[in-house]
Amino acid sequence: GYSIFHAQSLAEFTLPDGRQRLYIPIIHTPPYEGVSISPVRCHNTVVYYSDDGGHTWEASETCTNDLIEETGFSGVPDYAETKLVYCSDDTLRLYCTRNDSRFLTYSESYDFGKTWHGLHSIRHMQCAKSSFSVMQDPYEKGTYYMAFVNDRSWSRGNVSPRTRFTLARSYDGKNWEFLCDLERFATRIADYPGIYIPLFQVVDPVVTVFRDYIIVDSGISARQSIEKCKPGSTKAVHHEQRTGIIRIDKSKLVSKPWNEYSINDMSLLEDDGEVWL
Repeated sequence: GYSIFHAQSLAEFTLPDGRQRLYIPIIHTPPYEGVSISPVRCHNTVVYYSDDGGHTWEASETCTNDLIEETGFSGVPDYAETKLVYCSDDTLRLYCTRNDSRFLTYSESYDFGKTWHGLHSIRHMQCAKSSFSVMQDPYEKGTYYMAFVNDRSWSRGNVSPRTRFTLARSYDGKNWEFLCDLERFATRIADYPGIYIPLFQVVDPVVTVFRDYIIVDSGISARQSIEKCKPGSTKAVHHEQRTGIIRIDKSKLVSKPWNEYSINDMSLLEDDGEVWL
């Protein structure tokens, strides 16, 4: 197996007692104890934290495989590309978009990262299995900006489509408001009969917040190699990429409701809230 972390995963927060604590979620793949399935389909996230500037690290007592098992989910656990947010009530949230549901999901910690609880979905923030970015505003503590792929996946756990790219904001780390779409492409194109390959997609965004502006950069499809489109190809997920850079004037951002415009599939809001069902 191997272990990885993703862009902007490292976070530092000030705890109520004044300690500066570093956090980083690390993704582990099999083989590890009790798991023998393919590492391609299984990502288990453990949150590590340090109180001495990164010299020593402690692992959380709870991993995402534990949380998935508690739900009774019988499929393959896959939970990766997570980001941490310190909420206004002194709890932590571990957010994730790369998972086998169809939504932005989160787990919570009430002891500053030692243990994690629950596996919840935010039904109006639908997404394909993809990466995302979140950053706290250094000039307005407690305000977070998130860039995520706001698409309903073609099927549960599908990585496509990745064509709608949205910016959201939260003032407490828990409740998110829709701000705007950063990119929006045609959903898909068929290069071979019966084989649908997403021609345009957004991958691996990074949000950087300045005093007056927000910069969002990401990979954006430049072109699709014909070899990657052929039936049976295993290389069709990522295209050749170019760098996309978007600058947003913070003073011009206006929150909008989550409605039929900002939500991809209103019918999913009627589900019972269990992320894996």
